[in-house]
Amino acid sequence: MKNNPKKNILKINEQAFNEMYVVNTLINVTKQTCEEREFNGIYYGLKGDITKKISSERNDYINMLSVLSDKISSIMSLYVLMEKELTL
Repeated sequence: MKNNPKKNILKINEQAFNEMYVVNTLINVTKQTCEEREFNGIYYGLKGDITKKISSERNDYINMLSVLSDKISSIMSLYVLMEKELTL
């Protein structure tokens, strides 16, 4: 059987998409955990200025994770487009 470059590219594309999906899932689980802790006011018994610093830090992480998830979703969309083009 001959080596089929198009089929090989599609297989690699699918593997890359699956890896990106797993990464995006991990990012979103981490983001949800940060959000839950922030929304529920979990500050581990700390008071005062330190809770404001923790809240600010969490919000920074939540924002960075949101941007990262959006970028990965965009890359995943490109993989889908590439697959469509290869299967035409």
